[in-house]
Amino acid sequence: MVSSSLVKNTNDGKENRMRLSLTTLLLLLIMIACTSKQSKKKQYPTKGQMLVFDSNSGKYIVSTKDKKLIATWETFREAISNSDYKTLKMLSFDSIYCYQRTLREPIMSADTFYNRYAGKLFTSMSSLLFDSTKIRCTYDLDSSYFYANPVLLTISDKVQPKLAVIFVSFPVSNSSDEGTSGMLGFLETSKGYKFFDYSTIP
Repeated sequence: MVSSSLVKNTNDGKENRMRLSLTTLLLLLIMIACTSKQSKKKQYPTKGQMLVFDSNSGKYIVSTKDKKLIATWETFREAISNSDYKTLKMLSFDSIYCYQRTLREPIMSADTFYNRYAGKLFTSMSSLLFDSTKIRCTYDLDSSYFYANPVLLTISDKVQPKLAVIFVSFPVSNSSDEGTSGMLGFLETSKGYKFFDYSTIP
């Protein structure tokens, strides 16, 4: 005849094993849930990367492909944050297009742009330039800028330069205009990209 203490020990052992396997299962499920949650998080670029519109997928992807543009952009945003107009002028063409309703002439010299307007235009932008969730880049595939501004065909030393537009997503406050994004235009040269255009999207 089986003693009651042996039956009790056997039952206790089964209960412990069941508790252990349930705990293991629960931990496993928590780990899977956490991993799945992390994989669903959006990936944003770090230094040396940029969110670039991919025409094949129709989405923005983290890219390191255009190293010249990324290097120019990182130097440019650093110069804006430090109000380093000497470096900004070096990274710009001689003429800047600045499309603001308050300005009579949209084309001006780089000196005029940086001496009179850049401080106001870039002030509200500078705090967001290092937030990679706010910065996106796209290439002007239909070359509409070139048709609108024929002078762009002659300012680069490359025959078919790329034109990159960097969007800073936030309400842009300047003299009297409000926008949802700032647009910074950069044109490719043999030594890198140069800034030529500032505008906002209402």
